[in-house]
Amino acid sequence: LGRNMDVADRVQAAPAVAKDELGDRVQKLFQEFLEGCTLDGEIKYLESAGNLVRPERNTLLISFEDLDEFNNRLANMVLENYYRVYPFLCYALRNFVNDHKGVNLEKELFIAFENVPTRLKVRELTTGKVGTLLRVSGQVVRTHPVHPELVSASFLCLECQTRIPDVEQQFKYTQVPSAPARRSTSQPDPLLANCLQ
Repeated sequence: LGRNMDVADRVQAAPAVAKDELGDRVQKLFQEFLEGCTLDGEIKYLESAGNLVRPERNTLLISFEDLDEFNNRLANMVLENYYRVYPFLCYALRNFVNDHKGVNLEKELFIAFENVPTRLKVRELTTGKVGTLLRVSGQVVRTHPVHPELVSASFLCLECQTRIPDVEQQFKYTQVPSAPARRSTSQPDPLLANCLQ
């Protein structure tokens, strides 16, 4: 059958995106937490959230104890499904900032928690804890020394005061043989002094 198909007939509908009911619920409850957590009659996180409008700020620090006190079920959902619900927490924060500051932020905002009750030692971490919210404690026993690497250098001829910028250093200290003004001489310039950039 040589049937002519219209372009509109050939366009397939975009696959339906599955809604995450838990995520949507957490987002709604977390936004209620941000609105309802008060200290001395004021919304506790409003000032800190307002600072997120500034370009250099993008993370709001939340006390997990406040969240647990406000809504224990929400706190448990965050603890047990952190990886899954984290984007929804960030969406709730963005809505909170947009509602209270009257701006539509285009940048991403993030949530950080302090005073998380679940504390494990590094050796106690198991795959069962992947995706949950917890804090890790441990002790650094060994460190590796850090060796700085010289990438480029500038040189100054002490005789003619010519500056030679951006001399690439290739895995070792490489000095310029002579200043451009002295290139006519056959001897390398012993008077070049280096100053690192």
